[in-house]
Amino acid sequence: MSVYQTIEGLSSGELTVERSRFIAAACHVENEREALDFIAEKKAQYHDAKHNCYAYVLRDGISRFSDDGEPHSTAGKPMLEIIEGEKIYDVCVVVTRYFGGVLLGTGGLVRAYSAATREALANAQKLSLEECTVYKIICPYSDYDYLQKIISRSGKLESSDFTDVVTVLTAVRKVAAEEFIETLEKTFRERINIEKIGEKVLPV
Repeated sequence: MSVYQTIEGLSSGELTVERSRFIAAACHVENEREALDFIAEKKAQYHDAKHNCYAYVLRDGISRFSDDGEPHSTAGKPMLEIIEGEKIYDVCVVVTRYFGGVLLGTGGLVRAYSAATREALANAQKLSLEECTVYKIICPYSDYDYLQKIISRSGKLESSDFTDVVTVLTAVRKVAAEEFIETLEKTFRERINIEKIGEKVLPV
């Protein structure tokens, strides 16, 4: 997965069903620790609520959910299915329920938690990101202008440092990285030095 959709920052949604109040909060998270921290934050904020159910999906393949005391598969699992159905990654959703005194039944709970999750995601600012590989390239001044042109076709020039040579940092789209390296090696041969130094994501 080189291009994927996530949400930016925080978003929320709320609905009332048979006097039960469902408060949904969605958050962009980069890893499982951030997801767990967000869940803990919401549980502390709504410590007097009977249920704080959650689901999160990360782009590395990790996904988790919890019914937090609701009947099995009536809260966390349908929340997870909504996130997966919308193909959104690196997101955590917590739905807090304040019980209104009326039992909703299995179907009613599934519909309520699904609707609350869907509303929080609908209110979120969506963002499409692309996975990139970051390279450090050292080249002579005479090759710098042409190097910039090659970079512009495959990625983004992050920085250039001018000393006795030019040291460039560039983020190249993963799907184009192999071709990018082949082009550099064919064009400049031994005149440049290429080093992979990491990975990052950039807006599409």
